[in-house]
Amino acid sequence: AHSYAKDGWALGTESSMVKVSYDSLPFTGSFSNIINLDGARGESVHAQTVIIPLDNPLKGVKFSIFNLAGPKGAVIKPTARVVGYLKTSFQDRYPTEYVGWWADPLLDNLKTFDIPQNAQQPLWITIDIPSNALAGIYTGKLTVTPKGLNPRQIYIKLKVRSFEIPKERHLKLAISYEENEAARLYGSAWNDNMKWKYRNFLLQHRFNVDSIYQATPIWDESVENLKRLKDSGQNFFVVAMFNNTNTPGWHEKVDTFMQRAKEAGIEDMCWFYGYDESGITSKPDLLFHARACHQYWPKAKVMTTADPVMMDDPEVAEAIDAWVPITASYQKLQNKFAALRAKGKEVWYYVCIGPGEPYANLFVERAPIEQRLLMGMMAEKSKTDGFLYYSLNRAPCNDKLINDGPLCKWNPASYQEYNGDGCLFYSGVNGPISTIRFENMQDGLEDYESLWLLKNLIERAKLNVKKQKAAQQIKPLLNIPDDLTRNLEDFTYDPAKLENYRTRVYDAIEKLNTLIKSK
Repeated sequence: AHSYAKDGWALGTESSMVKVSYDSLPFTGSFSNIINLDGARGESVHAQTVIIPLDNPLKGVKFSIFNLAGPKGAVIKPTARVVGYLKTSFQDRYPTEYVGWWADPLLDNLKTFDIPQNAQQPLWITIDIPSNALAGIYTGKLTVTPKGLNPRQIYIKLKVRSFEIPKERHLKLAISYEENEAARLYGSAWNDNMKWKYRNFLLQHRFNVDSIYQATPIWDESVENLKRLKDSGQNFFVVAMFNNTNTPGWHEKVDTFMQRAKEAGIEDMCWFYGYDESGITSKPDLLFHARACHQYWPKAKVMTTADPVMMDDPEVAEAIDAWVPITASYQKLQNKFAALRAKGKEVWYYVCIGPGEPYANLFVERAPIEQRLLMGMMAEKSKTDGFLYYSLNRAPCNDKLINDGPLCKWNPASYQEYNGDGCLFYSGVNGPISTIRFENMQDGLEDYESLWLLKNLIERAKLNVKKQKAAQQIKPLLNIPDDLTRNLEDFTYDPAKLENYRTRVYDAIEKLNTLIKSK
């Protein structure tokens, strides 16, 4: 540490898949003055630099991040945000490493801050690589200057790959963005500009503007807005909950929406959701209403998180297009899924307040690599057809926007005493505030797309006799290593293992791209 410690303070670097403790645990990253990143066109890559007072508190810390210079004068603009902390309280719902200040919000409202002695403060670096970026090496730097002390630099080296992460999204997402909840926190300041700031934020993170519970009722959207969502990458639209298809006026509202959906070109993305975690006693009603949806709107599909034991009933299995068990059940029932998929059915997975450890989950206190694996390598290895989550922005214990930091007043308890359950981003004075968890979920979705791209290139190369051998040699790389993730409850917490595998995948994509283009 001391080789990088001058004037009584140090700069370190840390993976984006690790949460840096404010004052409860020691720094576990590296004392280095360079950050090496690797990404494809259209991808977002992240890292952390950590400021650590050694002898005295640091006052009035400022920071600046500079453009990355690349080949032929090309420039990529990075951003840096202060990592904020939320204070957890003792709860006995699930185990945690400690109780206290946990890193999560990425604050865009702070330009200067203090750091007490015996604390450590990360800055979150994001580089959104343009889809038209020139491949090659880009370099830049981030400067940190405490008041009254000399500035220090962390150098950034970015390798931009020669391929683009697919814009089309191949893992379906059924989620609940609660637009009314966001609007509540802004009061009279909520307007159409802020509404679309939130929507664009979701879409840019590869999430959908949707709600399985109609908290953001898609069936009220215009054809123009539906097209806008589709053109921005949305791949799933919940028409309505199908629990009560005989409710007066329900058919008429769905009919009207389905006509707009047809005009917008999204009919094949429309789904009904219902019988949320319902037990076996709901089977007659579930079967009746699912069949009604198919009868009246044959192009839309039906999904449920009802008890998966019902998939053993042939009539129910025929009526449901997508079963969504919780991850623990998904893992135990995988031997049943092949028969369902052979009939054109889908099987997804979800998490909520469960399952507990050792399964991956999304709580504030969980390691970010869990969120990344859940959306990426785990999703690919387990062959899930999609991911469902019940809420993105619950904030029942908060009535004010985040405008402070790094230690924020925002209460992280979002469902009973569960911290961050159903709340993956926050509301701030400038708009939505992303989190370490949400950024890692985006990274996981991009990991998933890179594996989809590799599979696609292998199949294309196999069509050419001269290129089949190279494709066959690369194909084993699609077998995600067990020491990265063996299944949904057995996985690594070592970011280096994920990064090493990802590098091999990217190298293979570039090799196949070159091979396919050659004569």
